[in-house]
Amino acid sequence: LRCTPSHEWNDSFPVCEQVSCGPPPDVPFGDRSSATPSHFGSVVTYSCMDGFNLRKGASVVCQADGRWSAPTPECSPAECPQPEEIPNSIVDMQGLMYLSTAVYSCKPGYNLAGNATVICGQSGLWIGGVPACHPIECPAPKDIANGKVSYAQLQFSRSVTYSCQQGYHLQGAETLTCLETGEWDQEA
Repeated sequence: LRCTPSHEWNDSFPVCEQVSCGPPPDVPFGDRSSATPSHFGSVVTYSCMDGFNLRKGASVVCQADGRWSAPTPECSPAECPQPEEIPNSIVDMQGLMYLSTAVYSCKPGYNLAGNATVICGQSGLWIGGVPACHPIECPAPKDIANGKVSYAQLQFSRSVTYSCQQGYHLQGAETLTCLETGEWDQEA
């Protein structure tokens, strides 16, 4: 600016305008905070839709150079780890992403205790708990006159053994095995 012979400035005075960054970046599957000013120092915070998790931070800041800070947040689909394996079970998975299911069943000779189906939750954890497969049990074996029956457990694949007192001999099966149906393989 110069002062003219008429004692006036030859142009208008400069002004300082606030830096603007323009509209904040869009984040697929995300929402930004409702008030979204775009001047220097403004902070825009993002959140993700259900089933998506924030990556690369949660906000951007309008910088002095008129650009939004990097990196831009991302909303990635929630993903669960492989479902927990339990002994004597079979797991049928329909994927690892949000709302996918895993269905547990037990091998022959075992009963399921707990939820058969678990669901991948929005936090990336399976919802529904971990079931268990317990061995099927057979009923207590019959007692025999002048003899005894020995066993440790009355479960699938386990056996009981019959023996006689001195002076008696065993007629019939000496050993019975518990079947996957919960019945003994032979009559005592």
